[in-house]
Amino acid sequence: MFPKLRKAVLTESKHVFTTPSPAFTHDRIMLIKQFLGPSVVHLSLDVGNVSLEGTSLRLFTVLGMCSQLKVMQGEGLNDSEDVASAFSDSVCLWHDLEELTCVSLNDTALKHLASLKSFRRLDMDLPSYRIYSNPILAGLRDPGFPAIQSFRFRTLRGTLSDIAGLVDSLQPPQGRLSLLNFNALAYRVSETSIITLGQSLASTFDTSTLVNLSITESGNSGLLFKIDDMRSLFPFRSLSSIDIDTRRAVGLDDVTLLQMTEAWPGLNSLVINELTGWTIQPRVTLRGLRDMLKKLPQLKKLTVAIDGDSVLAEDIKMKNLGHFSICRPFTLNLLDSRITASSVPEAAAFLADIFPHHGIGNCNCDIWSWSVDIHSQETLEPERREFDDDFQWDQVFQTVHIINQVGLMRSGKPLRYDSDGAYDSGGAYDSDGSSFSDE
Repeated sequence: MFPKLRKAVLTESKHVFTTPSPAFTHDRIMLIKQFLGPSVVHLSLDVGNVSLEGTSLRLFTVLGMCSQLKVMQGEGLNDSEDVASAFSDSVCLWHDLEELTCVSLNDTALKHLASLKSFRRLDMDLPSYRIYSNPILAGLRDPGFPAIQSFRFRTLRGTLSDIAGLVDSLQPPQGRLSLLNFNALAYRVSETSIITLGQSLASTFDTSTLVNLSITESGNSGLLFKIDDMRSLFPFRSLSSIDIDTRRAVGLDDVTLLQMTEAWPGLNSLVINELTGWTIQPRVTLRGLRDMLKKLPQLKKLTVAIDGDSVLAEDIKMKNLGHFSICRPFTLNLLDSRITASSVPEAAAFLADIFPHHGIGNCNCDIWSWSVDIHSQETLEPERREFDDDFQWDQVFQTVHIINQVGLMRSGKPLRYDSDGAYDSGGAYDSDGSSFSDE
């Protein structure tokens, strides 16, 4: 009916408060069949709250008609072996596939994807009815997945160890898979699951090619996140972005942060527990933060918690300042860092020395922490403000801004930035952000 149709979107209404019922009847499937064919290269299927079983499974046979499909997005599919089998049969008919989002696949479909020279990205939920344990790529002449760039695996009922099992099953009979991006999300937690996943990644993927790594645990645990959880990832020397989000309390300190910088010297972004914080008294000092930043010349985003009371009077003497600063665009998120009122001046002086352009002109340097609403801060009783980390960090950042403005005014030299806000010679801005005239 539509011989030139390139993209098709099939969406079933989501009835959240009703019992799922089969909706893809024979008549509806025949109607859908009129729209699909070899011309379709992008197909999006969202079955919502509809149960796929029996006759409804014939829908996947119709989807197989899109023989030149490049992108398939399958959302809301049942977590059942019958659905996985029917969907996998369709996947095996797509020989030009580049990207696939789905609930689960059987071993035959995964092996088919591994044989495709076009396939670049797999986003898949692990099923609840099985675990992956057999070597899926056995019998392939090549390592498999020759064009792969990204894997994203999720498990709603399992742990990262279950994802590790899938990664192990993808180990090629010879060599390792070259991958750029890996993302893992588990809704349950086990004590050694991060270590297990790291070991599986190092056994399956080329340690010189992985650039972006994201690991998330959403379940409550009461466990401690420590450097031993990360050591199995140290061989991935080319990592540029690491995002670890776990509800474990974080027990990293100055020494362990330096170990991470030695393992990943090319980091551009390091994020640890951005959503849940470190929850316990941080062991990272401001001196340790500075030492870490010195080792990572390409870093532009850092999310950690620190001990704001760790600055000593000796640290802010003139002889110890002015030796290291960051003028490139930078974002520092201090999360639930701790500090008391007595440490505000020293912490502000220390941070202003590292970030001399924070708060000046259009310099893209952002330092912040978790904070309460400003109106709540204003209503805090004086005796409570002394111990309120949110209020104290707000004072620190305001003081850093003032120190930097005063330093700029005393220097008598306009700071210059390019059009992206990077420190350069493309434009000049006064301490209040207004533009200077070109000289």
